[in-house]
Amino acid sequence: MTRDDILAVMLKITCLTDIGVVSPEYFNTPKYGDTMAERLAAFDKARHRLVEEPLGRYDDICDWLAIKERTKTVNRKTPVYALRFLAERFVGTQVTDGELIVAAVHLGFVFRLEGDGVREPMTFYAGISNKSLRD
Repeated sequence: MTRDDILAVMLKITCLTDIGVVSPEYFNTPKYGDTMAERLAAFDKARHRLVEEPLGRYDDICDWLAIKERTKTVNRKTPVYALRFLAERFVGTQVTDGELIVAAVHLGFVFRLEGDGVREPMTFYAGISNKSLRD
């Protein structure tokens, strides 16, 4: 995977950050700064972290996803945060929701986003067979 591949996914999912898919309004809390400029900077920083991650990490996630059986519809039983823990066992290090989303979309998995991304990240579901997740 290249940086251009990551950016292509980020163009498809414009509110994709390292913590998942969130609206800029998600950062409208004092936790991210006192001013709107500070909060927008926090949103931008969360997006840039995806591009700054080592490319080998994305390759490892893609290697794990590549051996999973694809489905024509999304798997609503296993959202991204559950997939993340499974991927971490294979990769051997912590994986963010955003990294997993980038890899799945890059590989062409069907996906669905649910929620508004304001109070919590949107839920990302991918077309991955439950059976292949148990293997």
